[in-house]
Amino acid sequence: MSARYALYYAPAPDTLFHALGARWLGRDAWSGETLGQPAIENLADLTGEPRRYGFHATLKAPFKLAASKSRKDLSAFAEEFARRQAPVMLRKLRLAALDGFLALVPDAESDHLHELSACCVMDFDGFRGPLHQEEIARRHRSGLNLRQSRLLLNWGYPHVLDQFRFHVTLSDKLEAADMARLRSAAETHFAVAIGAPLLIDAITIFCEAEPGAPFRAEERFTLAGKADRAWPEIWKLGVR
Repeated sequence: MSARYALYYAPAPDTLFHALGARWLGRDAWSGETLGQPAIENLADLTGEPRRYGFHATLKAPFKLAASKSRKDLSAFAEEFARRQAPVMLRKLRLAALDGFLALVPDAESDHLHELSACCVMDFDGFRGPLHQEEIARRHRSGLNLRQSRLLLNWGYPHVLDQFRFHVTLSDKLEAADMARLRSAAETHFAVAIGAPLLIDAITIFCEAEPGAPFRAEERFTLAGKADRAWPEIWKLGVR
């Protein structure tokens, strides 16, 4: 089976945040529709990789299913997992340059978010097939420290657990001039999202049907566990 699956945070398809992200990248990961991007010089050329993956933040990186698991098994487990997990409120988002990529990130660390990510990584690991040697070699060529190398071998991805950083990628790797230009444009495009709270209210299964194919959002599972506190009423990005 050549398909790969991933667990992402992705805003619901009928929300403003989704619409802003899909238009910025030029593709709707739910419908598969190609969209017109904002009139920003070379934006299509500078967003090719995140456009293929869709507007999202990674919770468990793409993996092939283990031989003993089926797509139906994955869906059933995700439904039960989400039933137990509480939603996470991020106080606000900001733009940042992460290793040369433009991204939306939380303005502060969140223990609850790290716990959700760690649970996604560990609880779903029984569904992950083994990494091929070429994938391990490719990851090491990107430059990993010792801790990240160990995480890659243990969990199939180097940027997990204590190395996890929640981020919504908005570009390919950029030169300094392009970073400044796109950051300025993104401040305008995502103005309603920057500085606003964001509720991480679901996990979504994304699928890459074959190597190199665009990732499609397939199923969204609402996080239904009991939160520690009531969420403020001011968050708007997820309102339907």
